[in-house]
Amino acid sequence: MPVHSYSGSTPAKNTGCYPPADGLSSPETLHCSQRSSIVFYWYVETSTVMLKSVFRHLILIILAFALVSCTSLPSIATQKRSISLDASLSIYRKMIRWGYYDEAAKYLRASDGSLASPDLDRIALYRVTNYNMGDQLIADNGKEARVIAMIEYYELDSGVIHTLRDEQHWWYDEDEKRWYLGSPLPGFGLE
Repeated sequence: MPVHSYSGSTPAKNTGCYPPADGLSSPETLHCSQRSSIVFYWYVETSTVMLKSVFRHLILIILAFALVSCTSLPSIATQKRSISLDASLSIYRKMIRWGYYDEAAKYLRASDGSLASPDLDRIALYRVTNYNMGDQLIADNGKEARVIAMIEYYELDSGVIHTLRDEQHWWYDEDEKRWYLGSPLPGFGLE
């Protein structure tokens, strides 16, 4: 019996049929239509497996994207609050720096909603020469912040420059969508 070698595209014995894909049957024992159906079945089976694999990967990618999208929603709100805090701190810093203490006092409110009434007459006796923002620590929930400011100031009567480390506690009001200062105005002359 002659030995035949089969490559993927060489017909078996010039019959116009291709070798079996399973390698179990010899080409001589199978009819041409049987050999063709085996090759066709193998092709369809391979294509189906590949499509299932592609769909599985596609579903995993979509699920991963959906998970990342959902987890980033709270961080967007936190980021907006952080931007709002930066704006509030900047305005507050400018008001303190230029002596608009009555306007700065509008940021004062305890977290229970009670209003604080600072001694504006006493604070008016001082002028700020420098206001530097230091550390800003924002809570994980993005609704509370601790800010350290270094303030150089002088009393109008003496002209002597002093330095004050002002620890501020800020909190975010969800209803009004703004930040409030829960600690008092800088304690000029109290050190």
